[in-house]
Amino acid sequence: MDTSGRETDNLIKSILTYFCSSLSIVGLIITIIIILKPKKVGKRDLRVESNRKLRDIIACNLCICLLIVNILVVSTLNRSDIKVKV
Repeated sequence: MDTSGRETDNLIKSILTYFCSSLSIVGLIITIIIILKPKKVGKRDLRVESNRKLRDIIACNLCICLLIVNILVVSTLNRSDIKVKV
C-alpha cells in the first residue's frame, strides 16, 4: 500500500496479488482440512495425544486467522478510495 502517491497502478502487480492470494487461500483451506481430519488412534500415551490435540487446535486457529486476512485482502484490495490528507 503506497500512501505517498508515487506508485502507479500496474496490471501485472494486481494479477500477481490476486493469483498469490488465491493460491494462499486454497493452501490454507487444504491445511485446515488436513488438521481437522480425524486421525487413527492406536495405543498411545495420553499425554502425547493431549499435546497433539493442543498443537492441532493452535495450528488450526492460526490458519483460520490467516485465511480471514487473505480473504479481506482479496475482497478489499481496490476499495481504498479514501484520500488521506497530510
